[in-house]
Amino acid sequence: MTSNEIRAYVDEAYALHADSKSHSGVVLYVGKTLVYVSSRKQKCMSKSPMEAELIASTYNLGFVELFQEFVELLTMSKQKLATIYQDCSAVVTLITKGGRITRTTHLRSRMKLGREAVEEKPITIVHVLAEGMKADGFSKPYNPAEHKPFTEMIRGEEG
Repeated sequence: MTSNEIRAYVDEAYALHADSKSHSGVVLYVGKTLVYVSSRKQKCMSKSPMEAELIASTYNLGFVELFQEFVELLTMSKQKLATIYQDCSAVVTLITKGGRITRTTHLRSRMKLGREAVEEKPITIVHVLAEGMKADGFSKPYNPAEHKPFTEMIRGEEG
């Protein structure tokens, strides 16, 4: 990992809210430094957890690309591809290889937006196991007993 490498972890909790909307969590690092955290209710409905993960990932694509441009402006050097980590392998496959026809035009356009970003090479999307998902605590409630291990993980202190 280089000192300016941009890594974003994107996660969601399906139908967490009373109106059945999902919740997204995002954690962004530059090198080992945590620089951005977001925890917000999704604006659109999703029919499945996979759709909610797709919405969370594609909603944050532009932000990650913009942040990469910002780091390039500050450092005056071309940066390595920004990496978005996703714990849903189906979403990684949909975005990187394409896939089935989605149920709505909105979701189809989100899938194509993600695929275009990967093909044009401003970002890369990688599958990460659920245990390594650093945005998990920002997408769903945590048990107080899990708080210390979670804070150590997002600060990069895990063993």
